[in-house]
Amino acid sequence: MFTLVLDGSDQAVRGQADQSVLDACLTQGLAMPYNCRSGECGECVARLVSGRVHELPGADPATYTDAMRRDGLILTCLSFPRSDLELAVPLRDHASPQIREFDAVFERIAWFGERTAHVVVSTPEAIDFRGGQYFEWFAPSGGTARSYSAANAPGSDRLEFLVRIYPGGKVSAMLKRHELAPGDVVTLRGPFGTYEFSPTDSLDAVFVAGGTGIAPVISIVEAALAASSTRQMSVFYGARDQAELRCTEAFAARLQRQANVRFVPVLSEEPADSDWTGERGTVVDALATLGDQFGAVAYLCGPPVMVDKATALLERRGVMHSDIHCDKFVPAHEAP
Repeated sequence: MFTLVLDGSDQAVRGQADQSVLDACLTQGLAMPYNCRSGECGECVARLVSGRVHELPGADPATYTDAMRRDGLILTCLSFPRSDLELAVPLRDHASPQIREFDAVFERIAWFGERTAHVVVSTPEAIDFRGGQYFEWFAPSGGTARSYSAANAPGSDRLEFLVRIYPGGKVSAMLKRHELAPGDVVTLRGPFGTYEFSPTDSLDAVFVAGGTGIAPVISIVEAALAASSTRQMSVFYGARDQAELRCTEAFAARLQRQANVRFVPVLSEEPADSDWTGERGTVVDALATLGDQFGAVAYLCGPPVMVDKATALLERRGVMHSDIHCDKFVPAHEAP
């Protein structure tokens, strides 16, 4: 066990060698800046005033550079304490809902194509979270937890998830092999993430999602509509084919009744001779039809390549870099 002290604050926490600096602080209620917890977003950067850490590989060199390392900056999500630490980090002005661990019961699983599962679990009570946040799943076989964003608005004793099937993925493979079925219990921990959206803000919002990256967007938009938001919102969603797109059917049906929300689905691998009459190509191709977006905010979620291309395009359309919020879906890192 090591002591982690935040410079200029009377707050100190206890951290373990096998727990990241970020997770140690979040678990004990500190309002740390962060989002992805995987080294992609760069939002959890802090200055290491004193002490030693072990850094996991995998940081995105576009957001965390060797020059930053030499300057004494660390990514708290990939840094594990090797001594007592003193850190300088600007805390957020409000804390997220309390992170907790709980058991959830599988209620139903629906498949959309061969790659996407829609999972609904029931929880002991309504779990406090914000639209856009995610939860860790602990597979019964052990190993690294897998993170999945909630795909429904807060306020229910059910959580919905969209799970992508990856070769070698522990949780997704268990779903595919029917080793996790209705009635089974899975341990969840969360919520995590600061991918937050204010329904009362007046700025136009652009959402861009690819694959199961639509899950946090559904959660955010559903929560905004539940709060009677009148913000203008455009949702661009990239799927491979109509089978995969069907995971958004209920969401799209609700949006048709909303004058302030536009939903643009885009299919990249739909057969040319199918009955699909909507947009084809990549979601970034469809996004390019947007005019200037000065004063708008953007929320991007999906594969890193899609997020990077959409970011560059939106900046060319006038969106400030600080107003582009990203959630890149990347593989989990193993603790040292």
